[in-house]
Amino acid sequence: MAAMALEGRIDDQSATKHFPPQLPKRVIEARAKSENTRERKVKGKKLKFAHMEKSRAMGAEIKELNRFLVSFELEGAGFSGYRRLFHEGDVEGFDFQWGGRIYGVGDYNYQNMKKFDRPNLKIDGESIVEIDINASYLSILHGISGHPLPERGDLYDIGGVDRTIVKAWVSSTIGHHSFHTR
Repeated sequence: MAAMALEGRIDDQSATKHFPPQLPKRVIEARAKSENTRERKVKGKKLKFAHMEKSRAMGAEIKELNRFLVSFELEGAGFSGYRRLFHEGDVEGFDFQWGGRIYGVGDYNYQNMKKFDRPNLKIDGESIVEIDINASYLSILHGISGHPLPERGDLYDIGGVDRTIVKAWVSSTIGHHSFHTR
């Protein structure tokens, strides 16, 4: 199919004009917990599950977001919708509360692009800007708890401890549902 498209001079960029993307019908996915085997992370298998009120509501939100976003023209990448993926779906007590990252569908989505190519993207002919929120986990946690942010440029710079260690600890601790074992 791809070879036929190239023969017809239809490249990835213009393919969506000729073949509008079909948005995904199943937008909520749960996977088993990943495992480390011989120093390699092995992705957990897809799980079958019965939708509950919570997962149906999440699915409706993602579908609404997909319908809204597909109405815009994205130049430089494709958009075939999002899906929300939950890891650790086989852990006791799982109720769609852990993980739940949103991923673009398809290989030609902007999330798979190299960082240096992203500034070339346009939405409806207008250039885009990516925003990197400084220490987003900590910023959100401070906002939820009502505590003011410290008066410093880098929230992970706590003095005397390597920044990468502080960031790794914060990232692995917030949202973790039990004590760390390592």
